[in-house]
Amino acid sequence: MTLPDDVRDWPADALEAYRERVAIMVIDGGLEQRRAMHEAEARVRLEWARREPVTPTTDDDARG
Repeated sequence: MTLPDDVRDWPADALEAYRERVAIMVIDGGLEQRRAMHEAEARVRLEWARREPVTPTTDDDARG
């Protein structure tokens, strides 16, 4: 699944994951807020891209 360009338009679960990662990177990792936001966005986008559903093939598709 491709996430919208603007983080504010993300689904609730993606936005929650993003905010959690930002907080961890700032509090535990010592990153500055802006850098943490950039890193968290990239990581959540990658995670969601990997969730892309694969369209199953049927026997008819395999036969051509």
